[in-house]
Amino acid sequence: MPKFVEQEEEDPIEFLEAIQASKPSQQRSNPPVIDYGEEGPLVFLEELREIDKPSSTSVTDEDLVRLVLDQVPDSNTEYLRKLTEHKEFVHAILGPLSKRARYVRDLILRYGFTTTEQVKERYDPMAIRDLEERGITLTRRTVRGDNKRVTTRYTFDPSSFKQWRESRLSLPSKFREQLLHSHDYKCSICRAIYDKKVLEADHCVPYQIVGNDLVRAEGLQALQPACPSCNTDKHKVCALCANMSEKDVNVCRSCYWASPSSYTHIATKSERRLVLVARTPEQITALLHIQQTYE
Repeated sequence: MPKFVEQEEEDPIEFLEAIQASKPSQQRSNPPVIDYGEEGPLVFLEELREIDKPSSTSVTDEDLVRLVLDQVPDSNTEYLRKLTEHKEFVHAILGPLSKRARYVRDLILRYGFTTTEQVKERYDPMAIRDLEERGITLTRRTVRGDNKRVTTRYTFDPSSFKQWRESRLSLPSKFREQLLHSHDYKCSICRAIYDKKVLEADHCVPYQIVGNDLVRAEGLQALQPACPSCNTDKHKVCALCANMSEKDVNVCRSCYWASPSSYTHIATKSERRLVLVARTPEQITALLHIQQTYE
């Protein structure tokens, strides 16, 4: 392991009007209903009420160490014994995890920490987020390795642990198809049409705020299609939003990223946003003209 040192000529107006006209009205007509049969969304949502959670059975420190070693045989036993002071936390890291989240967990159990560079050897750094979304709290520190490159070092933070959380729901293909169909295969944020293989099912209110509760309560209404670009932008903005710590669902509901057709703020800031996607040569020319006008 490397050593780390801590360091702290289309008319622009007509183009705009066309874009505006493509936005959904407040009263959308119901889309044609797709027959789901016995594997429909209602059955899917009903099944979501039964979720495996980590066992809370009282066990000794030695029992916990053995349980962890059963899953990760090469864990650092000295580090494990320190973690057993926080039994609920240890139960959480032994709970159901995705393959990516287990990889990050195992690295930390093995070495006492991991880094962004280590995780990237096998997975996208978003694997770290996968672990945190299960309620596993981590600390971050900026470090510099032997190669002098700056990276982030992650360790468990059991003292900040509150509760285990279930993972994101994996939507059945027919459930996802109904979502995309109800939005005419448009990204809810930029309003551009995309192939259904490109669009992603995005939680209107971020999963980090409300988990899967709104999907259970509201079904399709809790989700929106988003293109990869808009979904990435949303994730970056939401991660820095002040409401990420407050977790006020109503603040999220009135945000641009959750309700792009009807919002009062963008990440708690009094702002307005207009996204235009130009694809034809005429639209691109018009968009460049608009850009030059307002620069």
